[in-house]
Amino acid sequence: MTPSERRSGRPWSVPLSLADVPESGRHLDLVADSKTRAAVAEHAGLVALPRLEASFDVAPHGRGGLRVIGRVSATVGQTCVVTLEPLENEIEEAIDLVFMPTDALPLVGGGAEVEMPADAPEALIGGAVDLGEIATEFLVLGLDPYPRKPSAVFQSSTVGEDSAHPFAALASLKKRQAGELLCMPQKVRIALDAMGGDHGAAMVVPGAELSLTRHPDIEFLLFGDRLIVEPLLESRPQLKAASQLVHTDVAVQMHDKPSQALRKGRRRSSMWLAVDAVKKGEADVAVSAGNTGALMATAKIDLRTMAGIDRPAIAALWPTLRGESVVLDLGASIGGDAGHLVELAAMGSAMAAVLFGLDRPTVGLLNIGVEEVKGLEAVREAGQMLRAGEWPQFEYAGFVEGDDIGKGTVDVVVTEGFSGNIALKAAEGTARQLGQYLKQEMNRTLARRLGYLLARGAFRALANKMDPRKSNGGVFLGLNGVVIKSHGGTDAEGFAYAVDLGYDMVRHELLAKIGQSLTRHHRATVPARAVAGAAS
Repeated sequence: MTPSERRSGRPWSVPLSLADVPESGRHLDLVADSKTRAAVAEHAGLVALPRLEASFDVAPHGRGGLRVIGRVSATVGQTCVVTLEPLENEIEEAIDLVFMPTDALPLVGGGAEVEMPADAPEALIGGAVDLGEIATEFLVLGLDPYPRKPSAVFQSSTVGEDSAHPFAALASLKKRQAGELLCMPQKVRIALDAMGGDHGAAMVVPGAELSLTRHPDIEFLLFGDRLIVEPLLESRPQLKAASQLVHTDVAVQMHDKPSQALRKGRRRSSMWLAVDAVKKGEADVAVSAGNTGALMATAKIDLRTMAGIDRPAIAALWPTLRGESVVLDLGASIGGDAGHLVELAAMGSAMAAVLFGLDRPTVGLLNIGVEEVKGLEAVREAGQMLRAGEWPQFEYAGFVEGDDIGKGTVDVVVTEGFSGNIALKAAEGTARQLGQYLKQEMNRTLARRLGYLLARGAFRALANKMDPRKSNGGVFLGLNGVVIKSHGGTDAEGFAYAVDLGYDMVRHELLAKIGQSLTRHHRATVPARAVAGAAS
């Protein structure tokens, strides 16, 4: 490795040109020398890096592209976050990437949140890939940000029968001085990804201003390009006085794959910095309208899941005939066993208690019928667990069907992410379809136009109830921090509602209530999970 390579920001550089890869492909085994390992260790924040190896199979792909399949393997030296003693961890990360010339990359249209296919290619710049850089990036992604010795345990100051439970410390935050509630902070600090969404700062900043008028006790921490965000703040003196702007010119694009977003934006993008502000205690909640998959991956890696939680979930408010219900999971992950569904019930009921002011929200499992013999095995087993258990934080109402969501039959509807994401998008599409039908029919004849004028008050009320902006904002539950996902295509008013949701989650101490709700469940053994990918 040359000094120029170190100065370029690439501690390990092994370039491979497209011209050097035959049609049959090429296999390469890389072993980093001591100087390279030292440079990579410094880059990754490691105490030591005694071993760093990588193997690659590179082959031509399509017209002028490359397919890179391989694995990076390393022994890394880190510091235990509990004892501060040194420890070693083994890293094994699989690599599977496709690189294509920039003129062969798929074009992404604006104006909508785009779901990219899992194998979306990356740009082949200068007709070459850097295998050392790829290996370094995947090594960094594989590092545990909170390394801990197997025998190391956090000491809790809580007392009583709940003190041994991982959520007891969170629950204890609810009380002080013989059961009195903790005093609320004077300000709620909200970190904003100012570059997220289809419209970026042009939507985020006005949305923040709207939310501030409703909640004057908010302080904003905005992360974004100063050249873009600052002029928007200058024209809003009240918002500027309540805001701090942190500059970064790195933004996650709506079409970026989660892996791309993490490799290119880790510790640098506006999305990462907003989430990281929550981890550092600089903000109480992060709000982003950016790429769903990238935001979930960023939050999972930076904040980590709460102790005892295998997978986070996306929960959102769903308009119903009775008002609103909480529905989860809406696509954080695909599939789930019975234990995972019970966790969702506990977390969702805590959110409903916060938003609706209920002591014991009702919870239903989404199924193809209400009979106990119907549905997938995991759903039936979860139903049995919920019926047999004692749940002081919620009341289990049994199975519910798809039409029960809109009826508001229960306060919380629980489903795994695949079904939840389909239900959400089907409902959104149906609402748009009905709106279009109504518009077409009301404009069909003069008599119908006159009828509209006579009943316009009722139509306005209907439009207000069906306005998706009022239900904007999905909460990432199960993390060590509060993160709110706004729809990427919303406007300023819709984003303001997402900010309002984050404000409510903080003011009503969502994390502590989730901890209380999960305490009883995690005293029992939870079976191992089968984890799949995330929807967006």
